[in-house]
Amino acid sequence: MNIRYQQAILGDITHLLPLVEAFYALENIPFDSKATSEALEEFIQNPNWGYLWLIRTHEKLIGYLIVALGYSLEFKGRDAFVDEIFIVKDYRGQGIGSKVLDFVANHCQAQGIKAFHLEVARSNEVAQRTYEKLGFEKRTNYFLMTKDLG
Repeated sequence: MNIRYQQAILGDITHLLPLVEAFYALENIPFDSKATSEALEEFIQNPNWGYLWLIRTHEKLIGYLIVALGYSLEFKGRDAFVDEIFIVKDYRGQGIGSKVLDFVANHCQAQGIKAFHLEVARSNEVAQRTYEKLGFEKRTNYFLMTKDLG
C-alpha cells in the first residue's frame, strides 16, 4: 500500500477534527471541537514545537501523527515524543502504523534528534509488542506522570 505523509497546514484542520474526535472517543479522552481546533492552529503555526503529519493513501486521509519536540539532558540533545497517532479503523492491522513510526523516526534522526518516545497503555500488549519490534524499549524503572496545568 502506498502511504504518503503531508505536513499539515491551517486549511487541514477541518479535515483533521473528525479524526481527532474518533481518536479521543477510542481513548476515552474528552473532546472539545473549538478548543482542539484552536490547539491545532497554534501547533501548526509554531513549527519549532514539532510535526503534524497527515497520513494518506490513494489521496484519502486515513490518519494523522503529532510529534512534539523537546530537549533531554539524559539523552544529550533534542528529543521527540509521539503525542498522538491515529489510523482510521478500516486501515488498522495492515502495518501502516509501523510504517508511519519508521518514517518519523528516520525523519527525527535526520534532524539530529537523539531520542524518540511514545506512550502506550499498559493493557495494550499488542501495541507494546509492535513497538518493541520497532526498537522501542520499556523503561520499567519509570512511570510517565502528568500534572494538568490547563
